[in-house]
Amino acid sequence: MKKIIYILISFFTPAISYAQPAPQNLNDITSLLIVVLNTIVPILIGLAVLMFIWGILRYYSSDSSNTKKEAVKIIGYGVASIFVMVSLWGLVNFVATSLKLDIDSKNSNNVLKTKPIDIKGVNL
Repeated sequence: MKKIIYILISFFTPAISYAQPAPQNLNDITSLLIVVLNTIVPILIGLAVLMFIWGILRYYSSDSSNTKKEAVKIIGYGVASIFVMVSLWGLVNFVATSLKLDIDSKNSNNVLKTKPIDIKGVNL
């Protein structure tokens, strides 16, 4: 278990640190959050696809009905998780376009271009 934690920490540390100083304002925090989420989401979708494929392989390689029932559950969980993640991804994109947020699609990591908010003369 410790090995897995060390691997995850070493994998996500460059994305979190991004070789920049600590976030100073809300724009820096949201940019950091977007970078981390853009790293995690493809990994989760990939794991869901692997779970789906593993369930299919387990279903076809098994002989007993109990193992096939478990494989069908794994396939169902894989399909459901893929559906939920892709649906939420679409919902986030819909909300971003509805609120006219600038998302840089040319950039590979889709960093949100945040604009300063001016509330009653206070620049945030």
